[in-house]
Amino acid sequence: GLLGLVSVDDFWNGKIKKHESTLTQRKEKLAYYLDKVNVQAEPVLLTYMANPKVEMLMNHEEKNVPILNYLDDNGTRHKVWRIDNRLKMLQFKEVLEQIDSFYIADGHHRIGSAALHAKHQRDKNKKHTGTELYNYVFSYIVSNQSIKIHDYNRLVSDLNDLSSEEFLSKIEKSFLIHEKGTEPYFPSKKFHISMYLDGKFYSLHVKHDLRKQENEMNDLDHLFLEKYILKDILNIENPKTTDKVDYLKGNSTIDGMNNIKKMVDSGEAKVGFGIYPVSFNDLLKVSDNKIIMPPKCTYIEPKLVTALIMYDMKQ
Repeated sequence: GLLGLVSVDDFWNGKIKKHESTLTQRKEKLAYYLDKVNVQAEPVLLTYMANPKVEMLMNHEEKNVPILNYLDDNGTRHKVWRIDNRLKMLQFKEVLEQIDSFYIADGHHRIGSAALHAKHQRDKNKKHTGTELYNYVFSYIVSNQSIKIHDYNRLVSDLNDLSSEEFLSKIEKSFLIHEKGTEPYFPSKKFHISMYLDGKFYSLHVKHDLRKQENEMNDLDHLFLEKYILKDILNIENPKTTDKVDYLKGNSTIDGMNNIKKMVDSGEAKVGFGIYPVSFNDLLKVSDNKIIMPPKCTYIEPKLVTALIMYDMKQ
């Protein structure tokens, strides 16, 4: 991928597209942090439809010796090449400008706070020109062929005073329920949600009638779960503000379901839901149509080590 700066104006004018809602308080807190330290220590992860010209330029650079070659504690090797040749930089600039849209894969709060910080600085700076360092967002740009979207799962602390039997009965109105037993069950595909309750795993299959009545732009499993279980049954109106919902990162394997089982068995949650990873096409679909997904729907790799490289906005 490419590590560098993107204009905050591209975020405001829609060239950089978002798909998740953000928490206002968190954005304000991060904007305050940027105002005090003037350092962006972790890049926003942006993705795009693979472009052979970009890949060719990067492949050419990788033939050189990296300026940094680092093995982290997880056994992941990080290599960084520096591009400081003006002609090469112009070549990258020209091919990137031909890409219609970039999509936020990870870092909605980081780019939102950077935009808020830039707005505050523009309001204060009467000599604003647009070239000041606060006008840019530290970003890691990776094509769709080089990212991996993992599951992001849910834990809920109670059943809204329902018994397990009553809860299952209400779920049956919108989902076909198949008991899977005590062995962890990872959802097999889209429209299949894994649920762990009272020591058993279940497959919740979204009914076809329900899928037909929803706009195809709103057919994400997270939205079905939020609307027809969290809201309609558990009376959780806003997952962004409730303290009844927690989130667990997955890695597209049974590990995520094992973690759900562990949390529910320990009593830290009453029920857990495992959700099939969002596809890249669905990510583009909701972003292009300005549909905002609930928070924490995608956990996307690669992940750079925080502060391995930083953007100093004071220089």
